[in-house]
Amino acid sequence: MKLSAKHAKVMAEALKALRAGNGRKFDDVLWLGLGDGCAEAYTALTRHGYIANEADIEQVQLTDRGVLFLHKLTESIVLVA
Repeated sequence: MKLSAKHAKVMAEALKALRAGNGRKFDDVLWLGLGDGCAEAYTALTRHGYIANEADIEQVQLTDRGVLFLHKLTESIVLVA
């Protein structure tokens, strides 16, 4: 998944919300930050195994693989800044 620096920040913020158990905030951050790209992001996150139970926003979960992705995103954001 290729992300611009701006979209990486949005994705990291959304995944942090999900890690905290807030599926609604996860959805809001993705929608507000990515607009029409939100659906594509959901598909990619699911396809790569970073999230599970994506059909129900209240039940969506960050997988172990998603936690690793979040760490990589956070590191890349720090390196860019």
